[in-house]
Order: sequence, then C-alpha cells, then structure tokens
Amino acid sequence: MTRPRLRTLAPGFLVALSAASLLAGACGGTPSDGTGSGGQTATGGSPSAGGSSSGGVTSVGGSPSSGGSSSGGTGGAAAGGSSSGGSNTGGTASGGAGTGGGANTDECTRELLDGTLDAYFDALSAHDASTLSLSSSVKFTENAEESAIGSAGLWLTAGEVEYSQRMLDVEDCTAAAHAVLTADGDDYALAVRIKLEGSEITEVETIAVPPGSFTNVTANPSAIVAIADEVGWPDVVPEEQRKTHEEMVAWMEKYFSFFPQGVCNVTGDCTRLENGGGGFSCGGGATCTAGDPGPSDNNLPSREIHADVETGVGIGMTIYENNTDMHMFKMIDGEVYAVQAIFYPTNGATGWEP
Repeated sequence: MTRPRLRTLAPGFLVALSAASLLAGACGGTPSDGTGSGGQTATGGSPSAGGSSSGGVTSVGGSPSSGGSSSGGTGGAAAGGSSSGGSNTGGTASGGAGTGGGANTDECTRELLDGTLDAYFDALSAHDASTLSLSSSVKFTENAEESAIGSAGLWLTAGEVEYSQRMLDVEDCTAAAHAVLTADGDDYALAVRIKLEGSEITEVETIAVPPGSFTNVTANPSAIVAIADEVGWPDVVPEEQRKTHEEMVAWMEKYFSFFPQGVCNVTGDCTRLENGGGGFSCGGGATCTAGDPGPSDNNLPSREIHADVETGVGIGMTIYENNTDMHMFKMIDGEVYAVQAIFYPTNGATGWEP
C-alpha cells in the first residue's frame, strides 16, 4: 500500500516521535496491551459549502461539505452561521450543523455527517452548543456521565480541535471521530460518536482523555497525529478493494467477540496505539479463531459498530478492562492496516446501558 505524505501540522503542536518506537510491531495485542493506532494529519477542514462558516474555527481533518450555494439560497448555513443568499423553500437556513444544502433534508450523506462533525468541533471550541441542530430529546455523555450538552466537561474548557480522523456511516447515519484538542493547558485525546435522524443530532457520546489518565500506558495525543500519515485515514479505498458494510461490521464483531484470538487479517506493519501510547503489534496474541462468534462469545462486549465503506474506516464501542472505549480501524482489500483505541476508566459504565 502506497503511503501518503505527512501533511503539515499546526506550528508548535507536535513533539517529534521516534519512528522506531511508533512502528515497533503491527496491531492487535493482548487484553493487557489495549488498543490503538494512528491517523491522518489534517491541516484544516473547509467549512461546508452552502453557507458561510461564521460559527467558529474550522476543525482539522474534515472534508468540505458539498451542499448548496451560500449565495443562491439553496444551501444551509455552516456551523451556526446564516446563509448569505436567499431563502431555501421559504426560509433562511440558520443554526444548522454545517450540513450543506439540498432539497432532501432527510437523506443521510457524507456531506451531512462530515459537516456535523465540523459544526460539533466548532461549537465545542466556542463553548456554545446552541449553534448545533439538536433534537429536543438529544442525549449527551462524556466519560459515561450524562449531562445537558454544552453544560459540563470539555464544553467548559476545550480549546481548538487541532486534528481529527473520521468515520462516516451513511447507512446508520452515524459520524465518529478520534481527535486531538487542547484543554486546561494540556493536549487531550477525544473520541466522539454522533447519531442523526434527519438533520438533527439525537445522540452524542464522547470520551475525553487527559495525558497520563490511564496507568498501563501513558496517554500521548501527539503520537496519534505523528503516525497519521502511515495510515491515511481519510484516503478513499478503490472500489475493487472495498468491503461491504456488512463485511466490515462482521470483521469488527469477530474482533471484539473473540479478542484477542479473533484478530484476523492484520498487516505485518499494522500499528496499535491506546490513547496515543504504546505502539503495539496488531497481531500480538492473535490466532484468528475460525468461525463466527456466537451468543456466548463476548470477550469484549461490543455495541454501536459502524462502517465507512468509502474510506474503509470502522468504529466500535466497548468496555475494555472497566474503561469505556472507542476502537477505530482502517481496512483495505480485506486487510487491517491500523487499530486505535481511545478509552477512559469508568468502572465499566458507558452511560448508555439499557
């Protein structure tokens, strides 16, 4: 696989890391190892087309949304801004999630999901959730604690989101990201899962990890970015090398259910990071157990498994050694090139128990 070149990062943000320490091993590991992997550097996502992005800074790593024109009245406003053109079927779009325009607002598109992540990161950095397109019944958690969105945790202290790597599942209308941002003078690793119905956000699940919060391996957000180009998270997978949504989900279900014996088809240089730390082998302890998981196979209880067929990126939520956890995977042509996990100790709670 041809690796993309490393993109330029925000000045002064990253600490150079040893290539040997980051690429020592492939990906997977034993339960005591944890999980994780790199991501794609991004130098600033464009605001979604279809409106002016007046709601805050652009998030890093996002693709531009391709909605309607901001001056022709066909597009929505980006990240809480208002469109500068005419009205769209009788009204000016405002307070949107940076979703772009379009006549069918119920259609779930990559532009809608990507723009929603842009809008979320902008709102988080501005400490103002009112710019988001929220359902009246939206549920929000940070580190398994439920609260009103915008009222607690990183919403009160977050600085700029300086990097993100994304998963856009149009079949489930779910967007997810691993990100790096500043808060309280430190670099945080952040996992975000957002569920939409129509164009409204109905669920937001986040995991916020300050440096040193996990004792087995010290969190190192800089490593998430430094290894990013080795993975190429946003790179589009050629159609002939893509797996279906169902095939990707099945691979992840087996990974979690049989972990670590169920780790299959990882490349020799697949690297696994946990909260940016480590640099473990994806294949460590893996024997690729034959067969599919059954009802009694539940080594890592999984939920919210989603897949982005176009980029080959998948995510799954789980509980790992009493930590709430989001795994992210990069898959090309049936092989896995990276696994990354962001997790935080919560005594086994997720905040999403039935």
